[in-house]
Amino acid sequence: MTAESDRTPHRAGSGGFVRRTVEGAFDATVGRVTDRVGETAREVTGATARQVVDDLEPYLAAETIPRIVDALVPYLTESLVPEVVDGVSGHIAEQTVPQVISDATPTLVDQNLPVILEQLRPYLEAELVPAIVDALIPHINSTVAPQVVDAMMPTIRDELAPQIVDALMPKIRQEVVPQILDDIVDDPKVRALIREQSQGMILDTLERLRQALARADDVVERILRRVVGKRPREIDPPPAVQPLPSRHYVNAGLVSRGLALAVDTLGVGFLINAGVSSFVGLLESIFGTLPNWLMAIVLMLGFSVYPLYLALSWTLVGKTVADAITGQRLCDRKGRRIGLVRALVRAWAQVLFAPIWLTGMITSPYARARRVLLDMLTGCEVRYFVHGESHDDPRRRLLAREEK
Repeated sequence: MTAESDRTPHRAGSGGFVRRTVEGAFDATVGRVTDRVGETAREVTGATARQVVDDLEPYLAAETIPRIVDALVPYLTESLVPEVVDGVSGHIAEQTVPQVISDATPTLVDQNLPVILEQLRPYLEAELVPAIVDALIPHINSTVAPQVVDAMMPTIRDELAPQIVDALMPKIRQEVVPQILDDIVDDPKVRALIREQSQGMILDTLERLRQALARADDVVERILRRVVGKRPREIDPPPAVQPLPSRHYVNAGLVSRGLALAVDTLGVGFLINAGVSSFVGLLESIFGTLPNWLMAIVLMLGFSVYPLYLALSWTLVGKTVADAITGQRLCDRKGRRIGLVRALVRAWAQVLFAPIWLTGMITSPYARARRVLLDMLTGCEVRYFVHGESHDDPRRRLLAREEK
């Protein structure tokens, strides 16, 4: 029923066409027959043909035409239509399609495309664009970005970066640098770091100086020992005990001790002289010319400052300022700091009998532990030290015993 109903309009339309066609054919046939058999036969034939057409029309519309169409459809779809499409596709592609696109573009751009984009924008922003970005990020990170950076690096380095630096430099000098300096100055951590770095540089410089003095001690000692026919001093500490860095012996030699004595004497002497002169000038400005006895007391007090400085330095920290610079310290035979009484005796003996003490330094290259005459009289030694070293370092005691 469905197929039959679908064909009904088609058949009805085709019936009129067939009827006209058949009538025309029969009219032609009747005309020929009329020429042969006469007017009567023509009238009979014409009436008969029309009757036949009227009788055949329902059958043709219902049966014959659909069968003809069904038979022609495969031929049309398989042969005729592809040939027609192939024939007109070139013309369509070269002329019709460009013309249609050219005519339709203004309307699409001005009217249709904005409406489409406006309707698609929520979907694009919410779903499509994030999905595309997520899908492209790995490829961009692994392939595109490195290639772009490599391709742009010469231009950035040779052209863009210098221009940016030149443009920013005035602002950096005027605003950024002062602000950075202010932040550095105000930051306690930065100041502590700078202080530590400065201290480290000073300590490194001092250590290099101390190492150089220790090497000079060894050289001078070897020369003086050879002068009197003695072999160079040898030390062979046990494997667990090693000398200090760049120092072959525990005790300080002639060069280090002489330099420390000179620095202490000149430096402290200059300060005492300046202090006494200033104090005497102050008293004279107040009281006028001082009597001789008062001047003698002032000079005696000033003279007493130097041995007092030596004694307190040896007792409290084991070394004077000059000793700290040259890397040596005064201690007893066990490596400990000496007491105040012994320090005062040694200091006054050093100041009052300076010529004897200076002459007695000649014993350093030959005596055990490089001791001088004043060391022997007071039971002391002068040893090298490094920053942070303990006064009672057992390693030093072992080295001292090995040296003896």
